[in-house]
Amino acid sequence: MSGSATSTRLVPAGLFSIRQNRIAPTNAPVWPIRGYWWGMSFDLAALNWLAILVGVVAGQVVSTVWFVVLFGEPWAREYGAPNKQQHTKEVPGYTYGVGALCTAALTISLALLQAALGITTVGGALGLAALVSVGFCIATIVPGQAFLKRWRVAALTFGSQTAMIFAISIVLAAFGR
Repeated sequence: MSGSATSTRLVPAGLFSIRQNRIAPTNAPVWPIRGYWWGMSFDLAALNWLAILVGVVAGQVVSTVWFVVLFGEPWAREYGAPNKQQHTKEVPGYTYGVGALCTAALTISLALLQAALGITTVGGALGLAALVSVGFCIATIVPGQAFLKRWRVAALTFGSQTAMIFAISIVLAAFGR
């Protein structure tokens, strides 16, 4: 590549930055000061909050369809209820609020990742969704359920989280983050 221009784009990567294929320490403060958080710069004002709202709704719809329509009966049985109607009665109401807050945190995190990585296409969003699903969902869901010997719960949970991540990622990319 002699004679070609090299990119000087700075890509935050934790406490380091990648510049022209070299890793160097950043000058960013480690604490959340002036738009930096643990050495990474995030601009919450630049996010598309309508896209985030639609992403949260899409995530909740996917979760509801997953656990009620598609896999309601197996999910109920895994938790000791004879059917999904009984399981629904036994679930405390506040858990739906907790789920919505977690979906909001997931959506904002995906929007920040897409922005930090410069992802602007649905194809790029699908690639990130695959990476996050495999790299984070499997790594965090399966071990806990393996210790409890609850492989079906692990599979159902991994499937729902993966479907949510893909749906939210597509929404964010379609709206332009």
